Amino acid sequence: MKWLPRSLAAAILALALLSCATRPEPLPPSPPPQTATTTVIPAQTEASTPDKGSSFDPTTVTVAEKKATLFDARALIEKLNAIIAAKDFEAWLAYLTDEYRIFLSDPAQLATYSELTQKKLGIPTRTLKDYFLNVVCLSRKNARLDDIEFIGADRIKALTINAKGESLVLYYLEKKNDTWKIGIGR
Repeated sequence: MKWLPRSLAAAILALALLSCATRPEPLPPSPPPQTATTTVIPAQTEASTPDKGSSFDPTTVTVAEKKATLFDARALIEKLNAIIAAKDFEAWLAYLTDEYRIFLSDPAQLATYSELTQKKLGIPTRTLKDYFLNVVCLSRKNARLDDIEFIGADRIKALTINAKGESLVLYYLEKKNDTWKIGIGR
């Protein structure tokens, strides 16, 4: 691909990442259990926040809670789209949970993404900033949130629906100190 101009190569990578059958971006493998986190959605009571060992029943989420969370998630996606369009790495970092930032910065995880970007663009991904520029900026610009799915009292999947009608995961979001952040999702 060295003969292709960078913009064409970037467009090809973006199309490849966005055309995945189940997800627009490779999702990280499950982290070790000690990286799991719990936080609280403000609309829910203390008693409804599950412990790490308890299971969450998504049917307990009210229509009002889902609407409010969808509204908040859409606002976050709009902010993230602007940050990504501006290629503002520092602003993007502020929207990552600490656990996710640590996970993405792991040399083994970066090597996985580097293999993909090296193959598709001829560009290595050695740092978290490289990951942001080479993967996030290409696969998440102009992301559209169509729905959410609760996976915990404090965690959701932010979903988009592709042309085939398939739900694709845009982000795993976690509520941290009254703010939604991009998290590991487990």
